[in-house]
Amino acid sequence: MKFKLFTTAVFCFFYTLTFAQNRSAFFDSFKADKLVFRAGFNIGGIAPTSIPQEVRDIEGYKPITPFSFGVEIPFFQIDNKWELITGLNVKSNGMKAGAFVENFRGMINLENTPYQNIFGYFTGSVKTNAHNWYLEIPIQVRYSFNEKWKMLGGISFSNTISRSFEGGVRDAYIRLGAPTAQKIDVPNATFKTSSQIRKFDFGGQLGAECRINNIWDIRGMVNYGFTNVLNPPKENLPVSLHNVFFNLTAGYALPLKK
Repeated sequence: MKFKLFTTAVFCFFYTLTFAQNRSAFFDSFKADKLVFRAGFNIGGIAPTSIPQEVRDIEGYKPITPFSFGVEIPFFQIDNKWELITGLNVKSNGMKAGAFVENFRGMINLENTPYQNIFGYFTGSVKTNAHNWYLEIPIQVRYSFNEKWKMLGGISFSNTISRSFEGGVRDAYIRLGAPTAQKIDVPNATFKTSSQIRKFDFGGQLGAECRINNIWDIRGMVNYGFTNVLNPPKENLPVSLHNVFFNLTAGYALPLKK
């Protein structure tokens, strides 16, 4: 009995010692030795995963206020190659785009016309202005190939600061109820669905980073939103739209301790 108690005590002692050492090593991995301030460009668009067959032609594209800025902090060193990063970013996801669509089925809601909140088939040119500002919290893992080149990826949680999704149609017509119903000409009209922009977006990120010196670096990152940007009933808009943007930034590192 005494031997069993002794061996149990020895086991508990060494287990506690090992746990304390591992715990110490774990907490030693937490670090906050610098802040990195970032500024750059955010270029892309709000787009479906695949272009619907009803979209016959892309008539134009232009980014709107394509800026982003923020601050990040490397907070956990996994080993000499891997580390975890988080931060806080402000991003502008904006675009102007035009397309010609044919027999696109959905909820028709044209301002200052009798055709509001009705189902139908739309044919014509559509101009869209979308401009949403997001406050983003990324959680990324970064791998260092060497002192200069790094690769990183992760997830992001974003909330809208401001929302805008509006546009107009021209040289168009609609058919109510069925694709073979009588044409109703719509020479010009506008629409606005800003209130249907989701306030929250969850996305994935993947990119690369080039270190210029101990202070400056350049980073390119692809951001894809998994969440549908719009939040209408599925039958109102059968296409799911996502934030797809390329973020190019310069980073300035500010040491927090020597």
